Amino acid sequence: MVLDSPWSRSTTNATRVLRSRPVQLLLLYPCLRALELAVESHVSALSRTPISHALSEILKGVYAFLTLRYRRPGTPYRRPHYGQEEEEYFIGAGEHAATRRVMPSARSYWPFAVCAGLFWAVHVHLYTKALDLNASPTTLQVAVAFATVLVFMGQYVLLFNKPGFNASAQVVALQIAGVLIAGSSLTSTPSIALLAIPASTALTMLSYELTYQTHPDILPNYINLVSFISATVMHIAISVYTRVVPSDIVGHIIGMSAWDIIIIPLRTASGIWALSIIFEFGSLSEGIFRSLSFISFAFGSYTLFVEAWVGLVFGTCLNAWAGFTYLVGEIGLRIDDTESPGLRRRPEPGAPNHRRRAFAAAIALAMAAICFLFPLSDLASKPLSDAQCANGRRAASVPALPNRRYHHFDDILLVVFFSHARYDVNLDHYREVYAEYFPNMVFVGPKTREDAGFRHSYDVLVDSYQADEDLRDDKNFKMAGRMAHHMLYTAMQEYPCYDGYLWAPFDTFLNIPRLEQFDLNTFWYHSPFAKYVPNKALGNDEENQNPKRHPSPARISPDISLNLTDGWRGWGPDWWWGDPHVGVAECMPAFLRTPEEQRLRLSAYFEGDTRFIGGSVDTLYIPGRHRERLLNTLGLFLETNCFLEIALPTVLHLIVPLDEDILYVDHHWIWYPPFNGDFVRQQWHEGFEVDTFHTFHWGDVQEDGVWRGDPNLVEDTRDLLRHSAARQETILPRW
Repeated sequence: MVLDSPWSRSTTNATRVLRSRPVQLLLLYPCLRALELAVESHVSALSRTPISHALSEILKGVYAFLTLRYRRPGTPYRRPHYGQEEEEYFIGAGEHAATRRVMPSARSYWPFAVCAGLFWAVHVHLYTKALDLNASPTTLQVAVAFATVLVFMGQYVLLFNKPGFNASAQVVALQIAGVLIAGSSLTSTPSIALLAIPASTALTMLSYELTYQTHPDILPNYINLVSFISATVMHIAISVYTRVVPSDIVGHIIGMSAWDIIIIPLRTASGIWALSIIFEFGSLSEGIFRSLSFISFAFGSYTLFVEAWVGLVFGTCLNAWAGFTYLVGEIGLRIDDTESPGLRRRPEPGAPNHRRRAFAAAIALAMAAICFLFPLSDLASKPLSDAQCANGRRAASVPALPNRRYHHFDDILLVVFFSHARYDVNLDHYREVYAEYFPNMVFVGPKTREDAGFRHSYDVLVDSYQADEDLRDDKNFKMAGRMAHHMLYTAMQEYPCYDGYLWAPFDTFLNIPRLEQFDLNTFWYHSPFAKYVPNKALGNDEENQNPKRHPSPARISPDISLNLTDGWRGWGPDWWWGDPHVGVAECMPAFLRTPEEQRLRLSAYFEGDTRFIGGSVDTLYIPGRHRERLLNTLGLFLETNCFLEIALPTVLHLIVPLDEDILYVDHHWIWYPPFNGDFVRQQWHEGFEVDTFHTFHWGDVQEDGVWRGDPNLVEDTRDLLRHSAARQETILPRW
């Protein structure tokens, strides 16, 4: 005869609770999330588009629908309120669905579910945009961990007024301390700068929990299905708003790598799992175990870095201990409920033990904050660009002007290149006109200005890479500026601290009142796929969108799979595509080394075909957030002799994100006089705009046959800019 002792009953109940589906969900959730983070580290930018996230929401919706369609009648579906019996629910007996209302009215819950889905879609959009802005994934995960604090405040203070405040507060403090200490080993960016990420996470999770709690008689999958549909609609709306055109969507689907495909079902499973935990245990439990999954992933990924080992191990242990403590508490409550239904453990009155634990948690949190704000690990040391930026931007070629009154381009570096060392008044007059608008300006060219004396010997950032010139052979025409994109690479490498880079030669006119209307967070180029920037001087929107009111865009190459070298007649009649020395054949090895996602991005412009873009690059703007991407891709082309006017436009179209525009610069390239402001006035008179034009001369050949600078052109150019400001209904400061 076996005695039914209290100890054996407790052991049996504990075993049954541990084997129950809710507890297994809680235990396995960190593993699934860690796997998702591991795969996320391998995916391409294509997996971060709204369409990719919409696919995950569609899969979630399909799962919810099938679950509702084929649900067993006896399956338990509700999370009991506090104080209600939970034994049957957690052991698995459940109640028959016929005793409850399983076909609810949509009016009762759909607004809550819709809001929860919209909040989730907004959170995903904020997270992906932060990644697009080159935020560290580690920093973002640390920021997401802070959502636990906000969830705790909302759950225990604002919404539900649950018991167990002290114990949960200590767990949350220890969890955040562990994340901060481990994160300080991997990132040096304070997560306080990313408040939107934890706020959107907490808002989403609390919305779901509030919906579940206020509608206990409704199947959770009804709520989930509505929220998944609303999130899908929101993702599609974001996709439309960010102008992902149909060809881009096709390119997105075709260009998905194996990692991009794997991440979609992983996101689906992770999202469904998270909602199951929120339903079973609450949003605080989901947040705590989400933090544990990040720590597990970080520990597994970075422990080989000796510098980060101490912080990672200590932070991981602290985080794991907090998660273990919370899990033991939750399981203890479930065991108590199975043994004594209706009787819930109440928090013990404030004892010295509780005060000591709270004090220890506060100390741990303070130490973690210090570690995170002042990282001790060498692994967290800032990269070269950040180290330079920490001490302010390095001085470029232009000394600061006193009493400047124009500040629109204060965070932009104007890169002015010289194909030949024709500095003299070209440089001086250029600086005299544009230094008011661009306090950060660097001149880059093949020689120094030592002929002008020591004071001017550092005016130019010297870059003479393939700057030689030989024009004797029409079939091997070596222009001095054929590799000028090396100068752009040099300048951006040397000055990494700017919000954007405007690239133009010294003999290009810049229409400041027009350029200030361009978005500084977007690429500028006269691309055939670019978007026109509204121009008040051109009239209404219909006139602005009329291609006949704009200069011609850059060129599109023939099919690059063809042999363009055969039959090439020279750069005059056939341009540079077929040049065997600098044309498409020379560029192809670099193109084939670019990431697959970039090649697919380029082909999306041509509905699956592959072409190159070519043309003048006398005006090009690169947002600083794309600096690393441009340098990495441009570096591949610089390893070949690919011509400037093929390499740089093609690289631009390779790296521009799927959901971003290129803004159209009304750029004119002329080889006939007038080479001054009179050309701009002529174009205005004929109904055109001139955002920039090349060739603009700061002097001319005089009667004695000698080229000399014309000081009158400085004032004439200033007058031209004032006239342009009047056309654009804006004001420029007067000199």
